Amino acid sequence: MSGKEHTDYKPDDILSPIDAAKLLGIARTTINYWIRKYGLKVSRSPGGRYKIRFSDLENFLTLHGVGSRKRIKRHEGKYVVAVVDATKASCEQYRKQLARDFQISVVKRVTDPIDELIEMRPAMIIFDPMMGGVDGFSVLRRMRAAPSLASTLVMIITNRTNEDDVVRGFDLGANDYVKKPQGEKELKARLRNLLRFIIDLR
Repeated sequence: MSGKEHTDYKPDDILSPIDAAKLLGIARTTINYWIRKYGLKVSRSPGGRYKIRFSDLENFLTLHGVGSRKRIKRHEGKYVVAVVDATKASCEQYRKQLARDFQISVVKRVTDPIDELIEMRPAMIIFDPMMGGVDGFSVLRRMRAAPSLASTLVMIITNRTNEDDVVRGFDLGANDYVKKPQGEKELKARLRNLLRFIIDLR
């Protein structure tokens, strides 16, 4: 771990995002993402810069399953990408497009995917709310209500692209919202863009 060790800091010590990133061996953009998306507690300097109390950083890591003596390191190997899509052709397309770079796991019960997703422990979920007679957005709401899935990245790829649906998807916690069909290059670029914020918490 670069920078100081945890034991060198006192609870009331103040870190900048750069300090925190160096301490944990991750990118500063990841710290900023935690602040914006996951509620890492900060204050602001008169100039508007983020200030992070060391005890708040430790509490944040503990809340997300990291003991203060454990290290944080970047993910090694292929990320697991779960697919929740009622259309078989779409699932096969994702396998063909992404299998070389990602571990693709297709959920069998798309209208009730929670248990399967928890078992898969994906870094990312590709989700289509079009599920016939079932309100797919209610499925997304249940996914976000599951503690182990609450912070999992979700990319909605669907033909439901009117403004109200897009707003609803983001309001329910989607990280990206894309119209079908997706070209392979763009899809991979979007996945990489979201996954660059992910690190392993071990």
